[in-house]
Amino acid sequence: MEAASEAASSPPVKSMAIVRAAGLTAFEPSAWGDFFINYAPPFSQESEERMRERACQLKAELRCRMSDAGEAMSVADTVTMVDTLERLGVDCHFQEEIAAALRRLLVVVDGDTLEESESSGSLRIVALRFRLLRQHGF
Repeated sequence: MEAASEAASSPPVKSMAIVRAAGLTAFEPSAWGDFFINYAPPFSQESEERMRERACQLKAELRCRMSDAGEAMSVADTVTMVDTLERLGVDCHFQEEIAAALRRLLVVVDGDTLEESESSGSLRIVALRFRLLRQHGF
């Protein structure tokens, strides 16, 4: 019991890592210095060119997917893909493909297959289709 009373009456131990002065907290310098704060991985021309080639390859692949499989894609797949492209912020690269997909979607909405598309679609797909058509001025 004496140890507990001695611990309570002893002055607080100041940490070596934290020094409080004028309301600011300063930490002891790191052993690593500022190496990781200022570190930037070295980019070479080769890696930058590979990234650009990969981006072009992915754009071409998506364009082919949207144009070739566009007719065969379901309404749900079409609106989900357009919404995903817009949410990712890459829709500016695919404006023509998105417009063509929405025109096909409008034909489905105005055509005889409206009942089929609505009966198989969930409320999320119907609301998404409405928002996309409205947002793009259809």
